[in-house]
Amino acid sequence: MKKLLMLAAAAAAILPMTAQATVNSAQGVITLTANSNNTCAIRAIIRGRDGAGTYTPSSNTTVNNLVDVTASLNFGDLLMNQTNANTNASAANSGHDFYLRAFCNYAGHTVSLKSANGGLINTTGPQIAAGSTFNKRIPYQAEIRDWNSGPFAVLNATGAGADGSLTNADVRTVTASSLITEKAVNNDNSSIRITTAANSTPLLAGTFSDTLTVRLGSAFPAPPASTTP
Repeated sequence: MKKLLMLAAAAAAILPMTAQATVNSAQGVITLTANSNNTCAIRAIIRGRDGAGTYTPSSNTTVNNLVDVTASLNFGDLLMNQTNANTNASAANSGHDFYLRAFCNYAGHTVSLKSANGGLINTTGPQIAAGSTFNKRIPYQAEIRDWNSGPFAVLNATGAGADGSLTNADVRTVTASSLITEKAVNNDNSSIRITTAANSTPLLAGTFSDTLTVRLGSAFPAPPASTTP
């Protein structure tokens, strides 16, 4: 009996030592990072609420920064007073609008506008008789509106020179641009409003056209310095 009690006591002494055993552990830390480049993208150009004329929907509606998004609007005779053949004025606080579905994911991007012709110009009309005055250019103003809360980017496509004296051979084209620097990121619709001012000089018969380009992100390259031959 005495021997059994001694064995039980020995077993009880071993149990606490087993509970205190440790397991070797190791851990590794992996840092995960990713970069998002400064990006501006135009998803689509959409006919606006006040748009008028024949509209061709924009192409490249999937975001692809390597391909331009293009759309067109044929004003028809809406810019012209058919009685006097002169340029109509846009109604107050109104114009011909597009909506721009776009985003810029970084602050400090620019918003720029550029006109290829400095207004809608007519390069195919009849020769102007000596002493006669006809407009071969329809000046217009384009504004980027509602892009965050910054100021508007405004382009006055007014061309250069005395438009009424130009002949078919010497219609000049100019590049005009205006930009703002937007301090905030944005993922929202903007609008492009095009307005014209009244002009009493009759327009030459024919088609007037221009290409208006909007750029988000970097500014347009500066035009080359003019040289005198």
